[in-house]
Amino acid sequence: MKKNKLLSTILVVILVSALTIAGTIAYLTDRDEATNTFTVGNVAIELSEPNWDMDNSKIIPGKVIEKDPVVTVLAGSESAYVRVKVTIPAKLKAIMEDLELNNGWSMVTPVTGDDYYFEYGEVLSSGTNTELPPVFDEIKIKGPGVSNETLAALTDNDLKITVVAQAIQSANFANQGDAWVAFEVE
Repeated sequence: MKKNKLLSTILVVILVSALTIAGTIAYLTDRDEATNTFTVGNVAIELSEPNWDMDNSKIIPGKVIEKDPVVTVLAGSESAYVRVKVTIPAKLKAIMEDLELNNGWSMVTPVTGDDYYFEYGEVLSSGTNTELPPVFDEIKIKGPGVSNETLAALTDNDLKITVVAQAIQSANFANQGDAWVAFEVE
């Protein structure tokens, strides 16, 4: 009996000690949590040609045709680089004068096939809509050397100029060239 009583007493002491240690550990521990909500950035642009008039687009020697691609960086857009790709078929380019670029725009070389790239020289950020100057204002058809035969040889596909505005975030790129290399990979 004495052994049972002694064993019971030892078990009670161990149990009380274990509960005391567990209680102490509970009081000395701590827990903290942080939940982070991320947002997604975006780059948003629009392309317009406010002075383009389909009724005034007939090509004749010496004619000046208003064509003024304008890029607008939309409000809330991340800081971005902007460029415009203009595709001019070779037969049409052969009868056109060189394009006269407006301030802020420069042509990127080399030209790839019928594609011409024009970059805007500044990083753009937008709290409000930011309208850039037109890349160019007009196309000029050469006068001398453009004959009826030359014009008759143009197909519908030769008469189409395609303009595509592009933008990419400026953050995390060393310069505009690096950004456009990444853009092409996308």
